[in-house]
Amino acid sequence: RSRELARERTFLVQEQTHAAIARVQEFQAHYCVLPGDQFCALEKLKSHERLRDSLIVYDSIGDVEAAMDDGVVFVFLSHQWLGYDEPDPERVHVGAMREAIRSVGQDADVPLDRVRVWLDVISIPQRNRSEQKLAIASLPTFASSCNYFVAVAPDTVHANTRVACGARSYRRRAWCRAEIMSCWARNGTRDMYLSTSTGLRPLAPSDEILVEALDVFGGDLTCCRRGHGNGEACDREELMLPILGLYAEIYRDREGVAEEAYGLIKPYRDRLFPKNFEYMYYEGVDQAKEENPLFGDLVEAIELAVDLDRAADDNPIRRSAV
Repeated sequence: RSRELARERTFLVQEQTHAAIARVQEFQAHYCVLPGDQFCALEKLKSHERLRDSLIVYDSIGDVEAAMDDGVVFVFLSHQWLGYDEPDPERVHVGAMREAIRSVGQDADVPLDRVRVWLDVISIPQRNRSEQKLAIASLPTFASSCNYFVAVAPDTVHANTRVACGARSYRRRAWCRAEIMSCWARNGTRDMYLSTSTGLRPLAPSDEILVEALDVFGGDLTCCRRGHGNGEACDREELMLPILGLYAEIYRDREGVAEEAYGLIKPYRDRLFPKNFEYMYYEGVDQAKEENPLFGDLVEAIELAVDLDRAADDNPIRRSAV
């Protein structure tokens, strides 16, 4: 029985390993963007459904790359929602976003109608939960399929909690960190910017700030604060496979284009890819927590899978795996 359980576990690990790699190879949902001139005409942020007829839709990463080759510039806007039910109730972010898009147009030397803007509330379906989940699963590929990544974080307050929001609170959000990790893992920080109350500046001026921003699973999540009602899954579990897929790419190219990226995260591997996490929930009115598996030994498994894929038949690592 123990051997059977071991085989089942090995099979499950292999399945998750292959799923992680596949998850970041192609979009899981349509890549929907709004032309820059139309974005800059917005007085307030509107939902995907309200702007559906104005959106340009790309079916694959290859389609986006072909558009880039044709001179189209893609901008991924990342931000922290300033309200529970709408992203920018007091219209603070939309103004900063318009300025950011104009700055990108000037930097890239293209007219605004040649800029394509991705923003969560506009680009991800808000009403159809199934489509929304597919789009969320595609965030790593969305965030890495851009020429510019701009984090929008002017100083303001949350409309509901009145807690201060800005660059620091933005970097604490797990979903914001996931978007940063996704772009950085494939593109580096060269065209990653922070839009603040004082304009555009480099997103991560130091390795210390960058490592903090890459700590996806150490970030804050609304689902945890609300206590995962009805036993719902934690967003950390939703993020695990795509982030594992990105790590697989970094590990695969650690002696080539990803040498610098791998060197940065290697000392922090256990912190950035934790084996377990604390699942917060409520028992009546009391908050409780339990330790649940997250990456487990999948990081080691993904490294072995990459090494096996590259190893020759007579390589000791392939013989030991067999």
